[in-house]
Amino acid sequence: MFSFDNQVSFHTIRRIQIFQCLFRPLIAPFQIVAVQHVESLKGILRFFR
Repeated sequence: MFSFDNQVSFHTIRRIQIFQCLFRPLIAPFQIVAVQHVESLKGILRFFR
C-alpha cells in the first residue's frame, strides 16, 4: 500500500517537474512584465500620496 502511494506521488512530482520545465520559458516573460508593472504601480501610488 505504502509503496503504491510512493510510486504514484513520485510520478505526479515527475510530471509536475516536466510541466514546469516546459512552461517556465513561456511564463518567464509574463512574470518579468508583471514585476515591472507592479514596480511602476508602486511608483505611481507613491507619486499620488
